[in-house]
Amino acid sequence: MNAPAPASLTDQFIDLDGPLRVIDHGGEGPTAVLVHGLGGSSENWLALVTPLKAQHRVFTLDLPGFGLSPPGARRTEVGHYARLVARLIARLPGGRATVFGNSMGGMIAVLTAALAPAAVDAAVLLNPAVPNFSLRHLDPKVASVFALYAVPGVGEWFTARAARTTPPEEALAWFLKLCGLEPTALPPELWAQHLQVAKIRRGYPWANPSFLRATRSILRLNTWPWALLREAHAVTAPVLLLHGGRDRLVPVESAREMARRLPAWRYVELAPLGHTPMLEAPETVIAHYDAWRRGLDIR
Repeated sequence: MNAPAPASLTDQFIDLDGPLRVIDHGGEGPTAVLVHGLGGSSENWLALVTPLKAQHRVFTLDLPGFGLSPPGARRTEVGHYARLVARLIARLPGGRATVFGNSMGGMIAVLTAALAPAAVDAAVLLNPAVPNFSLRHLDPKVASVFALYAVPGVGEWFTARAARTTPPEEALAWFLKLCGLEPTALPPELWAQHLQVAKIRRGYPWANPSFLRATRSILRLNTWPWALLREAHAVTAPVLLLHGGRDRLVPVESAREMARRLPAWRYVELAPLGHTPMLEAPETVIAHYDAWRRGLDIR
């Protein structure tokens, strides 16, 4: 499958078992790779890129099946994504990186660090998709939507119906609100960039199937909390876990339990924020990252 047209002049597509959209944002310092969450793309990180470039050479990517990266023959599941991120890092300057991950991207960052410890200097997890250790903390609306996604046939019907009946603007606004972010809070340019990708994806027949396969892979891994915990305990790199206290998608209680079980990780709770701190308060994310990184020996 040919690569789609880039959304901006800074984009490029590299061949990693198929076209992969990777953006080199430039910057000074060691490499950082930013991994988006479920339903996301490189655009999710744009508010964080500029301040982060003061410390890192920053790269973002669209995972296969998301953003503008077609899946091709690649499997759109978190375990396969972790292997792909490790291979991408090997091709970037220095062959090592600090990996930032939000939501599904946070889970992928953990799996990547466990799989390829020599490739990961540090992991920064922003509201990662970690197991729900207690069902009583689940948001009823979120639980019902993901229950639909989980059922073969039902998830396909639900996502196809939404694509037919909901304009991209409404779908994007709904998704942002579910994450705890009012669309009007986004700078107009950032809203326009997200909307551009959302509109392009409406023409991709692989968009919904890729989303559902990735969703189901997350749900499978989180069904047995000790499976992800086993991977997390294998991580030798330093880890910073930032979690919004108003997260409806991944309850903050789940992040607290992960932090309790992994005392070597640095845990910071961002009480007023939702599921996407890098979009809601990038300056807060950078401030906590700066403070944490000053205590590390990362070159």
